Amino acid sequence: MINELNRIPKRLLIITVAGISERFSQSLGKKHLKCIYYYNHFNESLLYHMLHQNIDFDKYIIVGGFMYKELESIIKLYFTDYIDKIILTKNEKYG
Repeated sequence: MINELNRIPKRLLIITVAGISERFSQSLGKKHLKCIYYYNHFNESLLYHMLHQNIDFDKYIIVGGFMYKELESIIKLYFTDYIDKIILTKNEKYG
């Protein structure tokens, strides 16, 4: 039992981004996932800011749903230095 407890990460950040971002998408005039939106560079996105806090977490659990494939692609492209710490999961019942 104690060995199992030692494997549990000490610091977790759970980020839920499964919703359909309906109002945000309407304001853009096209469907878009709010957490990965940026105007000039990806470091302006909400997801970038969430992962680049001053706190280092052992694991980052990201729950996606709407536009899941795009979220998955963005994570693989822009978060290579976090890839071993990210657990990406899909919520089939999003929004």
